[in-house]
Amino acid sequence: MLEGAQAAYDRVDDIPQALRTRVLSLRAFDESDVMIKADLVDGREIETLIDSLLADPQVAYIQAHYAKWGVLRGAHRAGVTSFLPAPSGLSEPRLPWV
Repeated sequence: MLEGAQAAYDRVDDIPQALRTRVLSLRAFDESDVMIKADLVDGREIETLIDSLLADPQVAYIQAHYAKWGVLRGAHRAGVTSFLPAPSGLSEPRLPWV
C-alpha cells in the first residue's frame, strides 16, 4: 500500500507482499469466535497453512498476525481476505477485526 491510501485491499486469493516477508501467527476461530487452532508460518508458505486450517469444518475464519513486533494484519473467511489501508504516515495496510 502507498502512504495515504484510502482504498481497502480487496483482492481474493492474493497475499500482500507485506505478509510474505515475515513470520506470521495464523489463528483459527469457530463460529462462536473461540480460537480453536493456531500455528506459526513463514509468510512465503502462508497458503499451505491457510488450506490446512480451513480443512477443519469447525474453522469459520482465520486471523493473521505478525509473530513478532506488529499488529493484526488480516482476516480470512471462506476465500475472502480482508485488508485495510495504512493510517496516514504508515506504509503498510492494517486489517480489520472480523
